[in-house]
Amino acid sequence: MLVYNLRNASGCPAHPHPDGPIKAMKIDLTQTSPTIEAIDLGRMLDTPAADVITLMREGAITSRFETGIDEDAGTHRLTFWYGDLRLRFTCDTEGNVLKTSRNTAKRS
Repeated sequence: MLVYNLRNASGCPAHPHPDGPIKAMKIDLTQTSPTIEAIDLGRMLDTPAADVITLMREGAITSRFETGIDEDAGTHRLTFWYGDLRLRFTCDTEGNVLKTSRNTAKRS
């Protein structure tokens, strides 16, 4: 299992309240492993940001990171599983989220 860094955004001026405005999501690809704001992931999983980090440490939220090749070159895909939810972010090489999908799917 790969481990991903999560930034705890509580108290972040850009996110004064967990239910505040949603900004454009971005995946930080400059670190040794992809980094996503906990508040962004939590919103997509209907889970408070403070719980996201704990759930990842406990293994309740798992993930996979893939780099595109051939026709998908220049893109990356970051997939998270939580319960029966699969959440997928597709981003460009700068980490700008191009597409998201959320559906029911257990990790196999």
